Amino acid sequence: MTQPLCNYFISSSHNSYLSTSQKEGMPSLGAFHRVLIKGSRYIEIDLYEGPKSAPVVRHHKFGNSSLELAPLAKLIAATAFTASEYPLIVRIEHHCSVHQQRKAVEIFNYYLGNMLCEGEHSDMSDVPLPSPEELKRKIILVTKRLSSDLDPRGCDGDGFVSEDDDSFEPPCLADPSRANRTRRRSTLSVDATMSVARHNSWSASLSSWPVSDSRSKSVGVSPAISRPSIPILTAVELSQISCVFSLRSFSSWQFFEPAFSRHLWSFNNELISMLSESNQGVLVQRHQRSVSRVFPSFRHHNDSSNFLPTLAWACGAQCVALNWQTICTEMDVTMSMFSDNGGCGYVLRPSTLNNSTSASLYPSGVTPTEITVKILSGQNLPDPYMSSFPTDVLDPYVKVSIYGAQYDNDVFKTKTCRNCRDNPRWHAHKTFRVRFPDLAQIRFHVLDADSIGSDFIGHCTMPVRCLSTGYRHVELRTPDDTVIKDASLLVHITCNKLSPYSNFGRKTAKKTRKEALLCRLTMIQELDLHFKKYNALLTRAVDLCYPAESVIHELKAACRMSASATILEVVRSLVMYNGFHTDPVCMLRIEDGLFPILTITHPKASDVVESFVTVLNNGMDTIRNCLRGASPLIEEMQTQITETREQWPNVPELVKPLGLKSKYVKKALSSYDWNVGLLEMEISEIKESAHRVKVAMKLLAECFVCEGLAALAEV
Repeated sequence: MTQPLCNYFISSSHNSYLSTSQKEGMPSLGAFHRVLIKGSRYIEIDLYEGPKSAPVVRHHKFGNSSLELAPLAKLIAATAFTASEYPLIVRIEHHCSVHQQRKAVEIFNYYLGNMLCEGEHSDMSDVPLPSPEELKRKIILVTKRLSSDLDPRGCDGDGFVSEDDDSFEPPCLADPSRANRTRRRSTLSVDATMSVARHNSWSASLSSWPVSDSRSKSVGVSPAISRPSIPILTAVELSQISCVFSLRSFSSWQFFEPAFSRHLWSFNNELISMLSESNQGVLVQRHQRSVSRVFPSFRHHNDSSNFLPTLAWACGAQCVALNWQTICTEMDVTMSMFSDNGGCGYVLRPSTLNNSTSASLYPSGVTPTEITVKILSGQNLPDPYMSSFPTDVLDPYVKVSIYGAQYDNDVFKTKTCRNCRDNPRWHAHKTFRVRFPDLAQIRFHVLDADSIGSDFIGHCTMPVRCLSTGYRHVELRTPDDTVIKDASLLVHITCNKLSPYSNFGRKTAKKTRKEALLCRLTMIQELDLHFKKYNALLTRAVDLCYPAESVIHELKAACRMSASATILEVVRSLVMYNGFHTDPVCMLRIEDGLFPILTITHPKASDVVESFVTVLNNGMDTIRNCLRGASPLIEEMQTQITETREQWPNVPELVKPLGLKSKYVKKALSSYDWNVGLLEMEISEIKESAHRVKVAMKLLAECFVCEGLAALAEV
């Protein structure tokens, strides 16, 4: 818990004050108490003008009732650290007068006191975010911060708060009936936006949004025009209590640069899904310095339904805020993710998301997992949940689901066990291959095939990364996550780590990776002909990296070790197979200062050692050729990137004479960015692969000598 906040997934709730749906629900203290007790480390408060000179909490769309702020602050002070001692983030969205904002600050200071996080706010990109350990038992209040050049009225430079309304939708999702209002209320002109965009790059503008032609015409706004601004003043006192983050909604790529790492960004789930289609790698890289919140789009989730959080997690988003008052599969997946790490509400993101420089759909450095699940039997199954007709007869079956990255999702159903309640037996099995196990959750769901009304009997959801091989009693729970007494499933689980190049279905990982690294068409003939050279280079890159990485896995397989074994474990297994001879059984020679070559000198060397030495010596030539080819290929790739940028520095100008429709213009711009980014990503991948191989060779040589397997030959 000592890494920066941006390196963690954070358990987050949306509209934390609602006890039921957004349309009928009323703000209540019980709703806040429930989410805090269940481990949420991120809650939201919407402040509106109150009748008693103090702001109240209510929903911004259906504000039929309200909740006083003082009792809420008192409740937060009492229960903030009941479930976890790590920091609680409180997002404050204000829609009230400056006077009542100052009153809210007084209330927070009075009830929260020393628990409030204090300090100087910094927008400097070189200042890392604090860690959860540094902020232990602290409450982080987050609101919109004012710019340094305040005007006399106590507002920021433009006088508006225009970035934090959850109802905001990008132009491509907006209601056509709002076209005229949107046009009149826009405060940022097209020229102004484009001038800012040109400060960095033409591709940094909102032109990367895939806006359809028909919708953009009906809305009547350019993709470059920013969202409508709402004239709400911000009190200086309220701005100053936000010392770690400042609120900001996504508006343009340039605002999501690392220089703005101290902003808490907001996306709705539709926008994050749209951006991930062509920019998932970019989102992952920029989330390595920034923190963002993803919330349910009001357009499709105004009934307080939820969305599956795994896509947002795969894009690197830290705070995926769901409606905790809704009982659903999506909440089960969320609670499963944060059941790890002691249930403290913070889970360290996979190293692939924290350190990756890759923009690939299939992240490098991830070890796939093969999980074989055998559903054997059930014990003491209850009646279906809230069933209107209790019965002594059940026809249960089990549905096993994997929820993770989009290519890992899978479902399996057992046969139905007729007329059996106390001890149904299925003896069914299924093998799942999970490419990104750190994000995946496995759900066991027991249902009744012939029930009247509800068919839910029980469920249990758990992280795939926490599974281990063996027999397990999986305890069943109700939809609200309460354990059902004595009800369980008997299962057997087998977990195997696979090579990153293991077969998935009928295609090898090498073929799958080649298919993922294909350039996209821009609809511009001259440009597409140029990008064909990219495809040839990308194919060569895969063919170059694959053999070298394969040699390492072949060495592990030769000594009967899994793909996840370390170099030290491999060498120690060789010593064990060889019978722990006191004298070295091999002679080690280092060629070109890097490549270890073994020669067996002991007459009683085991078959495993002989097999390993053969694979090692044969593989050194392969690795040597791969490393020699890396530098020329990287130089050729960099030359192609430079040539592309010099010949086509301004793609929008190149597209105009073609008279393409808006949606094809967006596709051309997106494809250009994708293709150039793909080649840059593959350059990084080649460098990383070469570095991994070199480190493995050095470790092998050191371990051979240190573990007594080989003696170093004299030069």
